[in-house]
Amino acid sequence: MKQNNFNPIRAFLIPKLKFIAMKSFSFFIVLTLSLVQWSCTPSAEQDQQPFLDEQAISEITWVAYAPTIFDPYAGIQPTPESITQDLKVLAKAGFTGLITYGCDGVLGKELPQIAEKLGFAGLILGIWNLNSAEEIANAQKAAKSNLVKGYCVGNEGLGGVYGMNELRAAIDTVRTLTGKPVTTTEQVEDYADENLLGLGDWIFPNVHPYWHEQYDNEAAVKWTVEMYDDLKKRSGKMVLLKEVGFPTAGDDAHHLSEEKQKEYYVALSSRPCQFAWFEAFDMTWKTHEPVEPYWGLFKADRSPKQVTEYLISKNEK
Repeated sequence: MKQNNFNPIRAFLIPKLKFIAMKSFSFFIVLTLSLVQWSCTPSAEQDQQPFLDEQAISEITWVAYAPTIFDPYAGIQPTPESITQDLKVLAKAGFTGLITYGCDGVLGKELPQIAEKLGFAGLILGIWNLNSAEEIANAQKAAKSNLVKGYCVGNEGLGGVYGMNELRAAIDTVRTLTGKPVTTTEQVEDYADENLLGLGDWIFPNVHPYWHEQYDNEAAVKWTVEMYDDLKKRSGKMVLLKEVGFPTAGDDAHHLSEEKQKEYYVALSSRPCQFAWFEAFDMTWKTHEPVEPYWGLFKADRSPKQVTEYLISKNEK
C-alpha cells in the first residue's frame, strides 16, 4: 500500500514562505536602488561648495595692491579719492584685477565700487584680522558684487598670529557668509605641510625668488615656474601665485635695479604660470628689511618704473 506523504502543515507553510521570500527580495532590490541613488546625490556640503571660476581668473591680469596713501604705523588711511587715482594708474598699465590685504575702512566699503566703476574685471579681497567684525561684515557685503571672485583670509600669519584650527574656522565662516571661494596665503616653503596644502579653495602662496637666493633672472624665472608646477601637481587645485616679484633697490651686492625687475617679469610672463604682480607701489613705511620699500611696479608717487613704462606702452598699442 502506497504511503500517503501529505502533510497539511507543510502544505500550508511552503506557499507562505515563498511569498515572504519574494517580498523580502523585492524589498532588498528597492533598498539597494535607494542607497545607490542616495550615494550619487550631492550632499548639503557639496551643494554649498562655492564655484571657483578658474577660466575667468586666468584671463585677469592681477596685481597685489596696497594704497599709496597708507601707513599703518602712522595711522594714515587712504581716501576714496586717493584709491581712485591709484586704480587709474594701474588700469593704464593694463591691470584688470586687484588683490588686497585688508577689508577694513575704505578698502572694504568703497574699493569694490570704485574698481567696478573704473572697469576692473576682478577682486580678491583680503581679510587681515581673522577676528575683525568690521572686516568680516564688509567682506559679506562686498560678496553681492560679481566683481569679487574670492577672499584671502590672513597673510603669512600661520603659527605666529593664529593657529591652524583658528584659520580653518575663519575660512569656513567667510565661505559660509559670502558664498564665494576662500583661501589663505603663506610662504611657498610652508606648503610642504599637507594640512596647509589642503586648506582653502585654491593655492595662493607668496613666491619670492629673491628670498630664496635666486638672484639671476634666468634662475629666478626657472625656480618660480618650478614652484608653481610643484604646487599644482601636489594639490590638484588651481594655483595663483599671490606675490611674485623683484625689488629694485636695497641690496647693492646683488645688483638690484628696475631693469632687472622688468627682465624678470617679461620672461615670467612668457611661461605657463599664473601669478599676480607684486606689488603695485613702493611702500616707504616698510622698513624691516632694506629691500622692503622697493618692491613696487610704480614708485610711491605713482610714477612708473621701467617695467610699468613697458606695460603702459604695450597696453596703448
